[in-house]
Order: sequence, then structure tokens, then C-alpha cells
Amino acid sequence: MDAAVLAASLRAASISVGKSVAIVVVGWVVCRQRFKGGRQTVRDVTQSLVYVYNPCLSVTNLISTLTGEKLLELWLLPVYSYILAAMGMLVGVAISAVFDPDGIYRPVVIASTACGNGFSLPLSMAGALMFSVDWIRNDPENERLYTYIFLYVITAGTIMFGPIYYIMGVKRKPLPAPAGSAAAAAAGVDGDEEDGEGSSLLGGGGSDDSSSIYAPGDGDDDSATSGNAPGSASAVPAVAPAAAAAAAAAAAAAAAASASAVKPLGALACLRKIINPPLLASFTGVTLACITPVREAFLGTVLFDSIQSVGVASPPVMLINLGAQMSLQDRSAGRAVPWRLMLSIVIGRLILMPIATSVVIFGSVALGWLPDDRILLLLLLLQGATPTAMSLGTISQMHGQYMDEIAEIMFVVNVISVPFFTVSVACFLALLDPQSGFLEQLTGGGGGVDGDGGAAAGAGAAAVGAG
Repeated sequence: MDAAVLAASLRAASISVGKSVAIVVVGWVVCRQRFKGGRQTVRDVTQSLVYVYNPCLSVTNLISTLTGEKLLELWLLPVYSYILAAMGMLVGVAISAVFDPDGIYRPVVIASTACGNGFSLPLSMAGALMFSVDWIRNDPENERLYTYIFLYVITAGTIMFGPIYYIMGVKRKPLPAPAGSAAAAAAGVDGDEEDGEGSSLLGGGGSDDSSSIYAPGDGDDDSATSGNAPGSASAVPAVAPAAAAAAAAAAAAAAAASASAVKPLGALACLRKIINPPLLASFTGVTLACITPVREAFLGTVLFDSIQSVGVASPPVMLINLGAQMSLQDRSAGRAVPWRLMLSIVIGRLILMPIATSVVIFGSVALGWLPDDRILLLLLLLQGATPTAMSLGTISQMHGQYMDEIAEIMFVVNVISVPFFTVSVACFLALLDPQSGFLEQLTGGGGGVDGDGGAAAGAGAAAVGAG
């Protein structure tokens, strides 16, 4: 493994993650200084991200980097992006089945393992590798790596604001109440029955049309738990044991009646649940980009530049809002995510996903399903090695649930991802290096996974795992 390449990868990953963490810390500090508005301010910023910043970013990126010819030429990239996302979901389901058998955190685990950082980290890594890796630097068309990244961003957006948006909108199960606290149990059941999808930011996605992303009540009260810690002792008034027991029994009966009344969602209802401004902006951008006269007339205009200047502010605003959300967490009930589950998410996203991704990608090359375009393969491999996507924080705020859990997972996974991501990238580069002859072994092994190509793919996966 080339020390220079390893150093360049480490530097790029450290700078990219360090910038993101620094911006999150700025948001945390600003909100901790009693920034007026508290939770209501976070809600308002989320609305601006959903309705303004994210759509502007999606539309301008698509129009400036995509054409109909490129979309037809690179159709394999979005297809494999969806395959890798589905594989991440399966990893999340397996982790949840082992470490979260009750399914309380299942949507969070699935989203955290399926969605990786699709823009800032791959972009920083691409810039570093183009100057430090010989076979990338000597490629006369190496700048197509940036085109691949922007096309992947499009696909990642439709994944996060499509199926992942739907999964995270599923009404969360009640958190277990502290042992021996009947009042807390009653409040926990009742709180979850009122909250969940009904407090969706966009409205219309849950049991009511409330526009608040927080639990019903005073959204500006800093003592609120934002629907993530129902039943905390600080939120439950003292009640008599008999009254608490009666309330718990009534709440349990209401919950059972509500569960028995649940009906499967029809196709139209499912479609309504995933229609949101960022997803609509992605489809709009693709449509405009594929209509050549419209694209050429729009590019370079004052309107396009104005929309683009708004869109580029989306990532830092999102990170500042994430820091503010973290500062508002209620720590009285302990960690938002159990440490065992957090550790399993780290292993799933940063270790299992790179290994599984290498098996899928190199196996597809051996089968002849993917071309031996090293730069394309590098981007596909990077998708499975990046840490959890920061955009999940916006999605959790849109639904008004899992905000504390997602904020904690994103911060922890991204902070500790630097060494894991660096080693994964170094292993990928070593396998893709023309001097290694690895791709030649894959494509020259009879085109099947049973021959030398399959053995080479397995060896490549083992190398990533060992790294």
C-alpha cells in the first residue's frame, strides 16, 4: 500500500470531516448561547432547507452537470447506486434484528447504514486523489470523476427523499419506560400516540395535519423532549399511584384499539407520503437537463446564478441546524441511542458496507455486468465506504421524530470514520491500480464468478476487510 496515497487519503478525509464537524460545533455553540427561538428556530430553518435551499441545490447541480446523453451513457451508475442502497438497508435490518429486536430504532438503523455521504467527502477525496494517484492523474479524462460524483448526488437524493423518507416516516414505537414508573409508562404510551407522523413538517403524511415537527404543545419550550424521549421524569407531573395505574390501563387499551384499526396503505397513500420538495426538485432538474434547448437557454442566466447562490448555502446551513438540534437534546434520560446499537451501526456502515460493496462491484466486473472503467468503479466503491449522510437530520426533522437519535448517530459515525474511510480508499486504490493486475484477472477469468475472476473478487473483499 503506497504511503503517499494513504497520506493523501487521510488528509482529504480529515479535512472534509473536520470541516463538517466544525460547522456542527458552531451551530451547537450558537444555540447553547440561548439563541432566541430555540426549537422553533430549528423548525423554521428546516422549513427553509426543505422548501428553498435543497431544491435550489438539486436543480442547479443537475442542470449544470447532466445532459440526456450523459444520462444514457452512465445509466449503470444510478442502477448500482440503488443496488448498494438496498444492500445497506439489508445490513440495517440485520443489525436491528440482533441489537434492536423490538424494532424501536429500526428506521434509524436502516437509514444510517443505507445512506452515505454523497457529496462533500467524495468531492474532497476526488480532488486529493487526482494529484496523488498516478493512474488517475495520467488519465486524460480524469475530470469525469466529478461528473460521476454529481450524478451520484442525484441518485442519492432520490434514495434519501424517496424510500428512506418513507421508512423514517413510519410511526415510531414507544420507548420503554423506566422500571417501576407507572406514570412514566402512561406518559410514554400517550406521548407516542400523539406524536410520530402526525407532527410531520410537510403535513398530510400522518394521522393529522399538524405543521409542527415537534411534539404537540409549546414548540418553543426548551424543556420539551421533541418527541424523542417520551416518558422522561422531568416531563411527567407527580400523580397518585392509583391514578397512574388507571391512566396506564386506559392508554394501553387505546393503543390496542388504534393498532387493530390500522389498515394497509394503498398505492396512492404511499405515493403521497414520499412526495416532497427535494424529490420533486430532483425530477424537475433531470427533466430540464435532458431538454437541451431549455438547458442551454437557462445556463449562465441571472436567474440560474441566483438560484445557484442560494443552493450552495444548503450544506453549511444544514450542518449548523444539526448542531442546534444536538444542543437541544434532553440528556436527562441518558443517551439517545444505546451504545451497543451505536457500535453495531459503526461496524455496519464503516466495515461491513465497504466489504459488501467490494464483493458486489468486483463480482459484477467479473460477470461482465460492469465495464473496467477504473474511475467509475472507484466512485461506486466510495459509495459504500463513506459515513452516514448528514441529510438524514433534515429528514428526521421533517417527520418530527428520531431527531436526537439521528443527530447522535451522524456525529459519532462521521467523527470516527476518518481512519476507516482512509483505509478502505487505500485498499480500493491498490486493487484498481493497473500495476496490480487485479482487474485483468477479473475480466480474463472466463467472465464468471466461478473462475479466476470470482476468486480474485473474493480476494479483493478480503483485502478490504483486512484493511
